[in-house]
Amino acid sequence: MDTIQTIDKLKEVMLPVAEKIGQTAQYGWEVVVKQQYITAYLGILWSVIGLIGVIISIYLYKWAIKDFKENKGKYDNGWQILVATIFTILSLTVIISGLTVALTHFLNPDYYAIQFFLDLVNNQ
Repeated sequence: MDTIQTIDKLKEVMLPVAEKIGQTAQYGWEVVVKQQYITAYLGILWSVIGLIGVIISIYLYKWAIKDFKENKGKYDNGWQILVATIFTILSLTVIISGLTVALTHFLNPDYYAIQFFLDLVNNQ
């Protein structure tokens, strides 16, 4: 679907709705824009959760190193390093994706509000 067809379809769908709701159309737009800010705050929350995961990973690494030193170089618990590495990778992924969502929705909430309405049009 090209841009002109999308705009025409958006007008076709939104015009009757805007005529029916009148003054509340502006309120509807403001609500959708506020939803984008909430999405951004959720991205920050996920980043904080990822940061907590990284901190836990650091303690897992320290625990593994301590166990290695106590056993004088014999290391039978390789699972500790494996779990810590996987947990670190997952935590860093959560941080990066959360920050990406937060930054994009904070910097341009109108774009995502328009995207919300375009998705509504395309799903009809």
